[in-house]
This record gives sequence, structure tokens and C-alpha cells, in this order.
Amino acid sequence: MNRRQFGETTARLLALAGAFALAACGAEEAGGPPATSGGTGAAGTSAPASAAPTAAAAQPTTEPLDLADFDPSEILTVLPRDAIPAIFDPEFMTVDEIQQRQSLEDEEPVLGFKHNGEAHAYSVLQLDRHEIVNDVVGGLAIAATW
Repeated sequence: MNRRQFGETTARLLALAGAFALAACGAEEAGGPPATSGGTGAAGTSAPASAAPTAAAAQPTTEPLDLADFDPSEILTVLPRDAIPAIFDPEFMTVDEIQQRQSLEDEEPVLGFKHNGEAHAYSVLQLDRHEIVNDVVGGLAIAATW
């Protein structure tokens, strides 16, 4: 698997994970269509997957979520705190250096930021492993997150 395929696969997995998270939190609260997978509804009843949503269920909820509704014991911790190290002193290459070393695929995604005429780009593939870069761009301290 090359870097581009890895990046595309990662993007698809992140989108899928987001869809599952949205479904787990309840699509109605997020403004999306109601879940029809059959589980237990808000009133404690079970609805078949083919049940048509009611007009009330199709309306997005505008009430804020109450933290009292969440049970902290249901949170699954996969990694210990600070298990993914941030990048504190990023090193950059010029476009010519990248082309000479063939460090990036032609269509490889990057996260870019420009301020006061200075631009920095961060490889999304590296951000997948670190998730955050602390940097200074054009005199402005930033945290680039992924």
C-alpha cells in the first residue's frame, strides 16, 4: 500500500468512525436523520429497522445536551493519557527538497496555514500519528490539530 492509498484508507476509516460516533450519540441531537437501526428508542421501545420516522423525530433538537445524561463508565479509553506525542519543533523542507527526495505523493493531503506571508504545511499522514503540531507561523503561535 503506497502513501496515497494509506491516506485514502485512513480518510474512509475516519469518516466511518465519525458516522458510528454520530449514530451512537443519537443522530437527532446532531441534526441528522433519525437512526433506524432498530435499537432502543428514547422512550425505551424497540423499533424495527424499516420503521418510518415520525414527523417529530425528523425535526432536529435545539436543546443542549445535558451532561447528566452521560454515564462516565460507558467511556472506553483505548490509549493512556498523552500516549500520542505532539510535535513541538517541526522541521520543514522546501518544495524543491520534497520533489528531489520524493517525500510526498503528488496528491498527498496536507494541512496548511499561512500568516503574515509565512506558510507552513503539515503532512496529514504524519498528523495521523501525532495529531497535533505546536508551531510558530509568521510570528503567531499555533496548534495545528488533526
